[in-house]
Amino acid sequence: MKNRLHLTRSLSTFAALLIGLTGCVAEAPLGVDNGALTRAAEGSPEALAVLALLNSDETTKEMLDIDAGLDRRAAAGLIKHRAGLDGVFRNGAGDDDLYDDLREVDSIAYVGPSAIGKLIDYAASLDLTPTGDAPLGTFDGVAFTVDEGARALAFANAETVDGLLSVFARRSLDPLVSERPFATLDDLAAVYWVGRATLTRLKEHTADAGGEICQERSDCPSDTYCVGNPRSPLVHHGRCRDVTPLPGQGEECTADSECGADLICSGTVVYDGSGWCRPAWMRGTFRNDSSADLSPAPWDTGFPIFVAGLASVPEDIIVHLNLSHEEPQSVVVTLEDPNGVEVTLWDHEDGPIPSTFRSVPNSGDDNVNGVWTLYVQADEGFGRLDGWSIELSSRFD
Repeated sequence: MKNRLHLTRSLSTFAALLIGLTGCVAEAPLGVDNGALTRAAEGSPEALAVLALLNSDETTKEMLDIDAGLDRRAAAGLIKHRAGLDGVFRNGAGDDDLYDDLREVDSIAYVGPSAIGKLIDYAASLDLTPTGDAPLGTFDGVAFTVDEGARALAFANAETVDGLLSVFARRSLDPLVSERPFATLDDLAAVYWVGRATLTRLKEHTADAGGEICQERSDCPSDTYCVGNPRSPLVHHGRCRDVTPLPGQGEECTADSECGADLICSGTVVYDGSGWCRPAWMRGTFRNDSSADLSPAPWDTGFPIFVAGLASVPEDIIVHLNLSHEEPQSVVVTLEDPNGVEVTLWDHEDGPIPSTFRSVPNSGDDNVNGVWTLYVQADEGFGRLDGWSIELSSRFD
């Protein structure tokens, strides 16, 4: 095939990754008139903790003054504002004026960066800072937990430009790259062309990937390893994985059998219904939601997907695509793996092009991590591709 368009731009750096992973706790502008900096960005877990503290009916002026160490005038002002015009706090009822964001907190007299810092520390001492599976918030209609938000931000801040195409539309790349790193999902959701559909894909993509982004083992907790870093020009990160053997790992299984907690049955496609129980993180689904009109013919280009964080070699390879064409007999669809090995999925056949290809050949020794590229060639006629995805299971070689 000739004149293929290979998408090979790359701008990510590890410095951006570190900023992305620490953005929620680093100093960030509140956007208030005085331009002050505080240790928490709007929408961060620290900000949510401060709001929970101030909006609680158990929080009193004396607590803020003595225990939190605020100026007594700041403590009095915060409690007075919360109680509304009648001066009686009814736990959010009546004319109570609960705090909606840090800007509102900062607007109180004698409250500034120092006071907000003390509120962050005091809220943390009371275990009010949300972590893990605790709700972080809803952004453009998409709910995130704290961990989901951290993974999403790490991906948006650290991924290469080509890797971002797995989630973000091409038209959103310029504002996305120019405005990152993002401290919070509020900031990310404010980017032009980033909305509910994009945030949903981002949440699903980073949930599928799992694990913290890493470049080497020193980036991971002591009981995990940095796995699945292809160290290619386009994909240069892996995921922190716990590789401790699990009960039942390595046992034979079938598509209908149970492998036990945190295990999946891998290899059932390539080995005709039977396989082996492997850790669940060794399977992942990766997406490219780009859309393209396959006209006018002739037409031949590539759509990449960037895979990281799996084991070393593929087992099951399942391709899903949303491809329609008025003359399917003029279409050729091929898949190129990270090693440059190419297999044909559709070759000038009659009938509608399938949405799923399950029997994708597997060489067994190729790297599973790296760039997988779907090529669509149309000799004539009109068609359209509305994204594709690849479901991969893997094993260590």
